[in-house]
Amino acid sequence: SKITFEEYMRTYIEELDADYFSYDRYPFREYPLPETSDYLEEMALVRNLCQEYGIPFWGFIGAGTSWETPVTECVPATEGEFLWNVNTYLAYGAKGIEYFQLNQFEGFLHSEDELSATRSGLYGAFGNKNRWWYFAKKANAFIKNIDHVLMNAANVGVIFHGNSPCKPSDGVERNTWGDFRQMTSVQGDDALVGCFDYYGGTALFVVNNSLTNGNAKITLTFDGVYGYEVYQRETVTDIAGNALQLRLDVGEAALVVLK
Repeated sequence: SKITFEEYMRTYIEELDADYFSYDRYPFREYPLPETSDYLEEMALVRNLCQEYGIPFWGFIGAGTSWETPVTECVPATEGEFLWNVNTYLAYGAKGIEYFQLNQFEGFLHSEDELSATRSGLYGAFGNKNRWWYFAKKANAFIKNIDHVLMNAANVGVIFHGNSPCKPSDGVERNTWGDFRQMTSVQGDDALVGCFDYYGGTALFVVNNSLTNGNAKITLTFDGVYGYEVYQRETVTDIAGNALQLRLDVGEAALVVLK
């Protein structure tokens, strides 16, 4: 008889006494990402179950068109979509990011209409760096900048503001009014905010939740004047005030740590 994905995961974790749970879900394989996609709902399910068992979860990011169909039918993710894929995992509390595939093997070299070493993989079949190598390098530089925070922070929920490119998840504790601890509201363009406990303090992982808006303006307001460490790309900036406006490119995120 068939079992649900949750039952499968639970059995896997218990039978193997797993130290972590790694899974793949490539949202842009069905291109473009449909509003009805359960990508975020599935992530919420993984996140909740791993929190129940006290283990971290990791997620795979698709590097190119890794399946054997004509190139015209498999449109690879753009840089912004690739970064959104990475940053949504981080917003939900993922502790590891994996890329599939590292290098293009022969089975993914051929398609029905051409022979190409640039269709998939961070590295192509002939050792060439594909576009996804540069996308991953950009994502990894940001992760390196914030790693010391997220690896020591516990995800306690997410907040959605505005529209979402796919169904928002209902399986994670969230306040639809947009408040969390000292933060009283999220305003402006479409946003997904991961809420974290960082050594008892507050950290907010803010993602531009649009796949088309390359100049998103997202404002966080607070119940008083605070100091903030704002991590964006490879920089960190110290700011103080009772509101904070972020400008984010497609797929981009910023980490805000309250002092």
